[in-house]
Amino acid sequence: MIVAYHSTISIRSIAPELATTIWPWMRFGYLGVPLFFVISGYCITATADPCRRHNQSCLLFLRRRARRLYPSYLIMIASLTLLLLICDAIGINLFYERKVRFYSPASLSLGQWLGNLTLTETWRPQVTGESGRLFLEVAWSLCYEAQFYGIMFLLLWTMRKRFFAGIIGVTAATLLTWILACLGHWSNRLQGTFIEWGWLQFSCGVAVYYVINHTNDSPQGRHIRRIAWGGLLSAFPICLILATRGGEVAGSFFINPWLSMCVCVAFAASLLLLRPMDRKLAALNSVRMLSSIGIFSYSMYLSHYPVCKLVAVLAYRGGAWTQTRTLLFTLPACVLASTAVAYAFYQLVEKRFSNLHAPKTSPAIDKYQPVGTEPLLGAIADGAIS
Repeated sequence: MIVAYHSTISIRSIAPELATTIWPWMRFGYLGVPLFFVISGYCITATADPCRRHNQSCLLFLRRRARRLYPSYLIMIASLTLLLLICDAIGINLFYERKVRFYSPASLSLGQWLGNLTLTETWRPQVTGESGRLFLEVAWSLCYEAQFYGIMFLLLWTMRKRFFAGIIGVTAATLLTWILACLGHWSNRLQGTFIEWGWLQFSCGVAVYYVINHTNDSPQGRHIRRIAWGGLLSAFPICLILATRGGEVAGSFFINPWLSMCVCVAFAASLLLLRPMDRKLAALNSVRMLSSIGIFSYSMYLSHYPVCKLVAVLAYRGGAWTQTRTLLFTLPACVLASTAVAYAFYQLVEKRFSNLHAPKTSPAIDKYQPVGTEPLLGAIADGAIS
């Protein structure tokens, strides 16, 4: 979804008149990010929970998360920097032609570079006052992800025995702060922080994990499930109504935050409803194919944006000037090229930083499995982010 969305944006930036056919269909591809936040909420909780129950070091949790997130990202930043410097030196403007937020490396200040390298650039301007500039535009979601990791680490450190109560507390405080900020018209001060929608989407995945792995058929378990379903069923129509009433917010990374929340709630409910069908779904060839792509999905997320831009420019210069050619050639070419580059990056870079290949620092295998449960599809693919 994200690759197709950014491919369409790249096509529009080169030749806006060619994108009228595909844009109406692809304009909602950004909703892949909320889906990612829900999946992340589930999988990261699935890594933090064993750490909590086995009394393992919370620093180990943080180190494993940093190992999974930063090295591949920094290598991609270095690669993109080198590519743009070479293009600048020899006078090639492929990445700047009607540019899609690609910046020359020399145009970033020291503070902006520090924000990009540490994945703090979405909220750093709130602290320093300097304007923010993302060198790799898609890194905005990783800035939120880094904040999620930090919060989970703090909860493991300070509330190990009441971990999920702490998550509920953070969620409630986040929601209350955001409501007050909107009512007081100072929500712009929270842009780029986890309080701005990100944590609420992440918490949907946490809720799915808890319902599946920490509730049973006892009266208390049934009561918790009723509360979860009540929250989902009440939140969905509210978010949907607000989304249809002009929910797009200028300057927000989430574009239409209410629609994003609506998708998160619907996705969380779908995961719970489809839970009994996990084994049948996992046996489908189409799902197995998508799962194989999911293994290197982080590499695809990191590398696809410049690839889409480059392919769109070259396709336009090569004769893809009509809507038909754009639809039948440029868009598939962007997706296929992004997939090929992502797989190569995974094999050469990302795979080396998978915690599955670091036995000396990996925690013991968690044999805990609540009665009547088995891994969710998202958790089966946890190796992709663990």
